[in-house]
Amino acid sequence: MDTAEAFCEPSEERTSFLHVLLPLLLAIGGVSAAASVVSAEGEAEAPEPPFAIEGIFSSRTRFEVVDFFRSTAPGIDTDYTFFANRTRFGAKITGNQVEAVAVGQYTKLWSLPDRAIGLPGGPAGIGGVYWAHNLSEGPDSVGVKYAFLKMKEVMGEPLSVQVGRFGYTSAVERPSGNEKLEKLKTIRLSERLYGEFGFSHFTRSFDGIRLDWDNEYGRFTAFGFRPTQGGFERDINERINDIDVAGGALTWKADLLSMPTEFQFFYSYYDDERPVAARVDNLGGAVTR
Repeated sequence: MDTAEAFCEPSEERTSFLHVLLPLLLAIGGVSAAASVVSAEGEAEAPEPPFAIEGIFSSRTRFEVVDFFRSTAPGIDTDYTFFANRTRFGAKITGNQVEAVAVGQYTKLWSLPDRAIGLPGGPAGIGGVYWAHNLSEGPDSVGVKYAFLKMKEVMGEPLSVQVGRFGYTSAVERPSGNEKLEKLKTIRLSERLYGEFGFSHFTRSFDGIRLDWDNEYGRFTAFGFRPTQGGFERDINERINDIDVAGGALTWKADLLSMPTEFQFFYSYYDDERPVAARVDNLGGAVTR
């Protein structure tokens, strides 16, 4: 079962991170303002800005053509088109040892097929999946994609701590600096365990904490979070409180053996307490527990 699909089950508890954005930005501004630059000799240097503000904006429109397998279900639509737009907007505030990011997302789909689900067989293509989750030909949503505070060089060590709502993609915790390795990791390894469901229009995020510690051998990453709904669901604000995820990954430097080779050891803990009455695939069978 694809982990991305496993996160698509609805949850009754809803949360919103809108109320944390302003305190988060004010906190980073206050911390950064205290970091004025003065030389060790007491001679004042030209003051540098305590923090830098960078705007974030992106917009993607995608037109999709689906010609699905022939179905034995009567009246099912297996040949259709639909399109969608995903727009993100926000800001990043960067200080000497701290960074704050707040990004909102608006997503809109048009012309989803309302007859692309049949029995037997289930959804005929991804358009049918979107319609089954949202029961609308044109679902839309607006919410918080990212809202996190990242502290760097904690206690003077090469340790960073990230808290809030952020993205996490397994297998790419540490960039290797090798173009071929990065391409291989992105295509073959990333998101096999956890990811933002990037190919979908709504995507998802994670609410929790992440720690990264770098040393001469590589990077150790530890994390604990709960996923948001997203994926095929329109509500990207809703956190799935019945799922707990935690783990760690130890990634060796790619040039540690004087060759473009990377090793990673990882551990993952996944606890899912959602009440499920049927399998989450299209077989229609009962759950085993």
